[in-house]
Amino acid sequence: MLVYCALFLSMLGGVYGVFVAGQRYFVQAQDRNALQGSVETTVARLCTELRESTSVSVTVFPNPGAPNAPNGIIFASPRTMSTGTPRYDRDTATGQPVWHKYIAYYVTGGILYRAELATADNGTTTAVPCTQTTADARDRSDVLRRRLGGDVDSFVASLGSASSIVRIHYGARKQRDSLIVATEVSLRN
Repeated sequence: MLVYCALFLSMLGGVYGVFVAGQRYFVQAQDRNALQGSVETTVARLCTELRESTSVSVTVFPNPGAPNAPNGIIFASPRTMSTGTPRYDRDTATGQPVWHKYIAYYVTGGILYRAELATADNGTTTAVPCTQTTADARDRSDVLRRRLGGDVDSFVASLGSASSIVRIHYGARKQRDSLIVATEVSLRN
């Protein structure tokens, strides 16, 4: 009887060990999936907004004109400000997009933010580079700003050899898991 009890307790210990290991793996997989979902959602939104923009309006930071600005990118958007229901506007006479705002993606303190900056004339059919920097998007109080994700290792945007291509490198880390997404986006000319 004593032998059977010892055998039963050792089997019970083995089952418990498998349960603890499985639970640990489940939590790690859940964290990894949450990180991957967050990064992929952010990159998909950024790529969509970049595709709607034009190569003329894209500015990458830091750059020689703003060497201390946070890593990021600013570009024109044909959508109205997000305070109401955003809509994609076109000029009825020419069919050209009406550029209502600038969108900034930037990293500060390991956190990725998305900010919206109004254009000076509140809508024009001529896209021009933004005169503000990612530091302005970070520091101004009148900017619509949203936190997209924390634990950002790297966020680098660069213009490709053809100015109509933007390369995005986004890396995030959560505990022991890390994820890097690199993509290229073709812009309208």
